[in-house]
Amino acid sequence: MRRRTATLAIVALATLAARSSAAPLATDAPDSAVNPKSGKIEIADPVWSGSSQDINYVIQGPGAAPKVQVVTADPLDDERPRLAIAASGDAWVVWWRDDVTDRVMARKRSYATGAWSAERTVSLVGESSRNPHVVHDGVQAWVAYEIDQGSGCGVGVGVITDEPDPIDCSVVAATTFSGSLDLLIHAAPGRLWVTWVDGPTTVGWSQRDAASGLWSAAAYESAIDGVPEARARIEATVLAP
Repeated sequence: MRRRTATLAIVALATLAARSSAAPLATDAPDSAVNPKSGKIEIADPVWSGSSQDINYVIQGPGAAPKVQVVTADPLDDERPRLAIAASGDAWVVWWRDDVTDRVMARKRSYATGAWSAERTVSLVGESSRNPHVVHDGVQAWVAYEIDQGSGCGVGVGVITDEPDPIDCSVVAATTFSGSLDLLIHAAPGRLWVTWVDGPTTVGWSQRDAASGLWSAAAYESAIDGVPEARARIEATVLAP
């Protein structure tokens, strides 16, 4: 518990130090993780530029000033950044852009060179998408995101590769729940699954079959005792031999 408290304190201090005291803070919370290659804390930090919400990337090491890089400074608002870091040290940041048709975006940072890839749109053309979450499964980065379907919401999943056509997307489920889905994508060796809040006392989930590449039909777990508890039971089911 002491180690976790210290880590959270370092994240908070690094984020505050990297932001300009003259600029108002963005409303989204930053996302952070420890880079397993360097041991440094890396933060996807939403910031207010004075005219739009942008995203910075902050790298904080012991005894060093925070290193701040700009992920996006688009005139449109870029919302709710999330990050994932591979064992290689490479990092992916995903977010959604508040446009006429909202889009889920992504960039990759190379650990070896420190260079950022160009922006990529993860969601499909014409697909109003937001609130992404990203995970690295040891081979590829996967992004789950919400799709506005008018009377409900779809659960989309895309994989980011280095091929010429980098994004391969699937709609794995749909829900009519109008509250926050808190959509998450999870990875374990040989396993990939998504979970989302599907009602006041229900968590939905779908698992990818590694052999066929297909996603299972949506299943549901009672969350009467809490969403974390429901997600823990789903994880146990997915990881069962």
